[in-house]
Amino acid sequence: MREKLSNIAGGALAFFVLYTSAFGAFEGLIQRAVFLILVIILGFTMYPMFKTPVRHGWAVAAFEAVLGVCSVLACVRVIMNYEHIILNLPAAEPLDIACTAILLLTILELCRRTVGWIFTSIIIAALAYTCFGHLISGPFGHREYDFAFIAEFLYLNDLGIWGSMLAVGAAQVAIFITFGSMLLYTGGGQCLIDFASLVGGKSPGGAAKMATVSSAVFGMMSGNAVGNVATTGNVTIPLMIRLKYPPALAGAVEAVASTGGQLTPPILGAAAFVMAETLGVSYWQIAKAAMLPAILFYLAIYMTVHILAVRTGLAMLTPEETPKISEIFTFKRVLPLLLGIGLLVFGVLRGNSIVYCVFLGVMGLILAYLISNVRDAASFKDALIHLGISLVQTAKGVVLVGILLAGAQILVALINQTGLAVTASTMILGAAGDNLYLMAVITAIICLIMGMGLPTLPAYVLVAAIMCPALGAALKDALPGEFITLGVHGIATHMFVFFYACLSSITPPVCAAVFVASGISKESWLKTAYEAVRLGTVTYILPFMFIFYPGMTWLGGWEAIALAAASGLSLVICVSHIMAGANVTGSRIADAVIFLGIIYLGLLTSPLATYASLALAIGMGMLGKFRYARAKRKLSAVTSN
Repeated sequence: MREKLSNIAGGALAFFVLYTSAFGAFEGLIQRAVFLILVIILGFTMYPMFKTPVRHGWAVAAFEAVLGVCSVLACVRVIMNYEHIILNLPAAEPLDIACTAILLLTILELCRRTVGWIFTSIIIAALAYTCFGHLISGPFGHREYDFAFIAEFLYLNDLGIWGSMLAVGAAQVAIFITFGSMLLYTGGGQCLIDFASLVGGKSPGGAAKMATVSSAVFGMMSGNAVGNVATTGNVTIPLMIRLKYPPALAGAVEAVASTGGQLTPPILGAAAFVMAETLGVSYWQIAKAAMLPAILFYLAIYMTVHILAVRTGLAMLTPEETPKISEIFTFKRVLPLLLGIGLLVFGVLRGNSIVYCVFLGVMGLILAYLISNVRDAASFKDALIHLGISLVQTAKGVVLVGILLAGAQILVALINQTGLAVTASTMILGAAGDNLYLMAVITAIICLIMGMGLPTLPAYVLVAAIMCPALGAALKDALPGEFITLGVHGIATHMFVFFYACLSSITPPVCAAVFVASGISKESWLKTAYEAVRLGTVTYILPFMFIFYPGMTWLGGWEAIALAAASGLSLVICVSHIMAGANVTGSRIADAVIFLGIIYLGLLTSPLATYASLALAIGMGMLGKFRYARAKRKLSAVTSN
């Protein structure tokens, strides 16, 4: 029964996502309430209350059924009265208070089932603060709110439960997840992964490079770090271990590379859609701002892996393990890429909305699958059945994001209503004074602490609500006028927080991507986390480039962008050599001092200093390559003699 209901709800959600993407969304409250209804049904059917069978299971099932039905009816009440709610902003009646309590209990319970107690506890703490914060003296106290008022701003308002984050999930995130999943299902994703093996596999550290490239490509389509590790990691991690890579390193490479998928256009993590909505800019502008940092991120991993491979003799892929071009670029595999991505690009060139462009991409993938698999009436029927199953499974993948968005929306609404964000920002501004970089360091530390144990989306939402106003105001005061006109300060501060939120998946002690990777590699998660932090060191520094070099957001003209790219490339070269233990001068200490000096030179923001640092970094890299080649020739001469 549970499985049947789950499939029906999954099919309904898939139809809802495709229909609204093609013909436009319903009225705001209707769109969000229908989406939440389907997410709630799928949440209860896919994630049981207890992971193991319990006594009196009938009582648990009855409780779930009653809570599920009541929460669905609470959403239906909003759908039936949406005009009255929007036009009149009505006062809460006892039934509205009851509906609010039911929805809060439902969303909290689904958050607990899907992501655990940490995020759920934060929402509960925010609710407690809203109800009892008037008892606190000092700057963190606020006026008293009764239950009727809480129901009015959470339930009878389009800024509470039904706010912009749920709107982003219902209208944008769901169709992007559908596109990424369908790309994999139709064979286009595997084509990209095999191409990554061909590109990176034939050089030193080939298996790790293959993992890096395939995770980047897959992550571009999925935008999910843990899902990325679970998918590509089951292929790449055992392959690296079979080639004698240390298990901790194998897991770390996959975890860090998968984390970058949330930072890589065209499909970033769900938080990027929330960011676009918050800033009031197009999603493509956010994707463009993420382009240069994403390139630098993967270049850093690739370079670190290469230096490690050269220094320690990590193996490359064998000819048997490297796919042939003829096997990669078959008609059946290439057609989904041509039609799926081709129609998406066609929609962009026509100026269609982002949602409709992605819908065209999904239709292209479906058409490609039918062309590749249909030969007669029987095969056509089979293809339709398989497509239906894949769409249902894809819709089920939307559930986790939908639950997170609903929980995050409640959290943000409570933070904004109580004034906690303004209070915290004011105190941070007072503590940091006029020192922008001290404020950035404080923000980074808070991001890492608050992000531990949280998925990227709630980590970003929580920290952005509290920290971005203060950091954005400080950056606005420090930037030249032309950058302020372009809105660089807003994008730069949110990208700063977004990067650190993404790093929560590899930052110990609670690092979900590392946990999954260590489970596959059967290595201690602590060792894997250590290697992951070492490989991802550049990512912990890159966000500061948004503060030093606003051109990192791809705004401000080509001179600003080139300056940011030069400084970023210098940083990548230097940090990669330090973390990989490169031997350039013959002394590791001397190497570290020189590279740190080059990094400092590159962060002076002077064009002359920046370009000089890049030249020095490249020179050190070439010197290291020359030293290694000479040592290899000497070893070959000794061996031959």
